[in-house]
Amino acid sequence: MNFFPQPCVAPSESARLGAKQGHATSASFATDISLAKKNPFRLYPDPVGALRPWREPSAFSLTEVVIAMGVAAVAFTTIIGLFPLGLNMSKESYESTQAALIAQTIMADLKDAASYQDTTTKKYAKLIQISGDTFTFDKKNYTTIPLGGNTGTTFYLAYNEAARPNSSLQPVLIRPSAYSDTLPRWYTDGTNGSFAVVKVTINPTFLLDAGSSYNPQKIDVWVETPGSSKVTNRTQFLFTGVIPQI
Repeated sequence: MNFFPQPCVAPSESARLGAKQGHATSASFATDISLAKKNPFRLYPDPVGALRPWREPSAFSLTEVVIAMGVAAVAFTTIIGLFPLGLNMSKESYESTQAALIAQTIMADLKDAASYQDTTTKKYAKLIQISGDTFTFDKKNYTTIPLGGNTGTTFYLAYNEAARPNSSLQPVLIRPSAYSDTLPRWYTDGTNGSFAVVKVTINPTFLLDAGSSYNPQKIDVWVETPGSSKVTNRTQFLFTGVIPQI
């Protein structure tokens, strides 16, 4: 004997709503009471309303959720990993820009400063700034650098970041803070905590005339950052130029 041949389904909202939602047209069902009398064990649908078939499930499966979370985790990890790279690139760009400005300032001082001839060594010398954070000239903030002759000249500078005086915004300036004409300890181990350390070498390229004061001088400016680190942990920038003896 066949019991419960009809599917158990939910009642439909209305025929018009069902058509809008794409549901199948509700089947017509027998409502004759005599059929129930002939077969009392067979169930017939409720004659009050039409029925509709089961809907397809519309939720995400657990597998789909896990895959989506995995993709999102990989994407966020990659994006977060780019932040340190961007900060390092910004820092390197700032240091390279400041290194170029330091080298440009040194070369400008050696090229444009007034020259004089030492009466003892017969060498020409120029002024270069070695300290001070102001734009006013003060003799104690400068020293003389000898030029000319058959031997070269080497000196070392340290630069620090300092706030610009007499300014409400306090912008940062890179100013010289230390000088030495022999290899100092702070150049090799960064003990003075400077922003950058600089080595400058001045060598005669060739002599136009032994007694001439216009023999070209080759300048190499080695700027290393950060100056507070040891030599092996610094980034080195080399700038080269030529200036006349006077």
